[in-house]
Amino acid sequence: MSQPTSDISVKPEIELLEDLLSEVANGRLRVPRFQRPFVWRPEQMLDLFDSIERGYPIGSILIWETSMAIPSLDEVGGLEVPPRPTNTAISYILDGHQRISSLYGSLLRPPNAARSSSQKDWMWWIYRVLGDRDQSGNSFRNWKFEVDPPYSYLPVRSLLRTMDFLTFARDLPELCRYLGINPPPGPPCKRRPEYRSDFRRAHSKSRECRKLSVFPNRKARFLDKDFS
Repeated sequence: MSQPTSDISVKPEIELLEDLLSEVANGRLRVPRFQRPFVWRPEQMLDLFDSIERGYPIGSILIWETSMAIPSLDEVGGLEVPPRPTNTAISYILDGHQRISSLYGSLLRPPNAARSSSQKDWMWWIYRVLGDRDQSGNSFRNWKFEVDPPYSYLPVRSLLRTMDFLTFARDLPELCRYLGINPPPGPPCKRRPEYRSDFRRAHSKSRECRKLSVFPNRKARFLDKDFS
């Protein structure tokens, strides 16, 4: 019997969060079936977003890239994912399933996804509460009801969707009234010129710096080639 030959290497990488989740959405980054199921509690999911906002390390993501067909899940973060593409290398999550599922299921939640008082539904609807924190200092909450949340609840799913974020921004005058403050007379960039210089400075740097600012944790890929 012929012996399998392989060329295995470990390559640390830094990727934008959008790129990582996009790989899940197109079926190229998968969760193998030998992984334990999703077991995180809602509080752990909220703590993940709080850690990201504060810039705390959330650990590396370990990924195995191979041409081998490994049985994998057809659902991530409560959302269906497409079948494994054929004739191309596929990446499998070896470490980071809970974190990736939390981010994917919350940030890519479609607007028509189920809302109910059942935890299997509301646990994925995560909001950044503006102007409020709980006793632990966490500003991220779940909304456990079918009705729309208050104006102060920014849905995290809008952070990767420009139009959804702008829709939320249109309600800022109502939010100001809800918080009992006067609406600003104009866009922040007109009142705070330093915002513009901060933006120019951040975006004049290399792509690597932008990756670090969005998703500051390294991802290691196992590259597995030439199985026979």
